[in-house]
Amino acid sequence: MDILHRYSKEIEKIHNELLRLEKGKIYELNQTPGYPSYATIANDIRSDFDKLLYMIENNEESVIDKLRKIEKKL
Repeated sequence: MDILHRYSKEIEKIHNELLRLEKGKIYELNQTPGYPSYATIANDIRSDFDKLLYMIENNEESVIDKLRKIEKKL
């Protein structure tokens, strides 16, 4: 299984944070409670990216892998 498919859920999480930035769903722009700040989004992206790289380098289970294990048990 290729990396893009295996870690698709982890990649999707980063992609969604980038979309939030593109769409301007940021507290500083809208003053809307519940919207994260630029700093929070940047920190989340950095953290998620670092985790993803660690998982790939160490061949750790992805969300997809974990779901497949659960599915097999059912």
